[in-house]
Amino acid sequence: APLLTEKSIEERKHSKSEQIVIFDVRGEEEFSEGHINGAINLPSTKWSNGDFVNEVIRQHINADEASGAGKTVVLHCAHSQQRGPTCARVLQQEFQKRIESSGFDLTSLPEIRVLKDGFAHFEEEYGSNAALVVQSD
Repeated sequence: APLLTEKSIEERKHSKSEQIVIFDVRGEEEFSEGHINGAINLPSTKWSNGDFVNEVIRQHINADEASGAGKTVVLHCAHSQQRGPTCARVLQQEFQKRIESSGFDLTSLPEIRVLKDGFAHFEEEYGSNAALVVQSD
């Protein structure tokens, strides 16, 4: 999945027309120590389960049978080296399967991106901005 910089996340979060969904695939403990405001914690350890991935798509991307069109789904882990890109690949493969099996329309697909350099870098840039980063209690 192509990379997205922290700058463009900040911009997209301010844009009203842009629907952005952020999946933080770090473990629950890492997530509770600080995360991007509005991010959904979906630990990478669960992504090998097909039912889990389908549920993620149903709940967070194609909610209410609406399509993922116009949505940007951003995945990240601590540094976006392993877990984030792997989960992004799983998500892309699942959409690919749907297209092949049901003639799912390409235009209803979300844009899938990986946050460049992960949460560690995002926090360095925006850690003091409470609108963007939720720090641990």
